[in-house]
Amino acid sequence: ELCGGNGWNDGTGEEKIEPVERVDVGGRIVELEEFREVVRDKILPRITEFVDEASRGYDFEDVILVGGSCHLPGLKEWFKGKRVHDDINPFTSCSIGACIKGSVVF
Repeated sequence: ELCGGNGWNDGTGEEKIEPVERVDVGGRIVELEEFREVVRDKILPRITEFVDEASRGYDFEDVILVGGSCHLPGLKEWFKGKRVHDDINPFTSCSIGACIKGSVVF
């Protein structure tokens, strides 16, 4: 978990995430800089391949990042030339999406 369990709510309904120096990656604690290197070298190239393949033949100008992965270092910069909407609470949007999907499935 990227926030390292340091999330808290100040009573406004918005979760606040404190900066962390170490990250739990599958039960292994790594320094934040090492985590950034893994994201840059291994995760972002796969995201690039996926988005390139998924968007082939489509022209899009806006990107909405949702879920915990939107906090990955450098992810927003990857979408150069696109409007990245970061004014949407990524955790709430995932919860709402899960509710909608659940209502369709069940």
